[in-house]
Amino acid sequence: FDCPVNLVFVNKKMELVTNTAVNKCLKQLCGKLGITEITCHGLRHTHASILLYKGVSINYLSRRLGHDSVLTTMRVYTHILDELAQRDSETTDAAMDDLFQVAK
Repeated sequence: FDCPVNLVFVNKKMELVTNTAVNKCLKQLCGKLGITEITCHGLRHTHASILLYKGVSINYLSRRLGHDSVLTTMRVYTHILDELAQRDSETTDAAMDDLFQVAK
């Protein structure tokens, strides 16, 4: 599909649609599928969260989301960054355990 505009949500005339229109459509689709409703903002947040969990840098993500500052991104996603720090700590502990096993 070759799209003449660089937009995700457009109408049949390839024009930008409102956030309300997108949310209304998402609500209908979620209802048809029998899944939990999600808003466009929720999709954005989910997208960003997945990228963080996959190891995308906070600097890149901040630019991708259009935040004025990486501090904004860090504040919004602090709960995920805390989880990632815990995972990093466990990975570091395991690496050090492996290192000491080899040394014995």
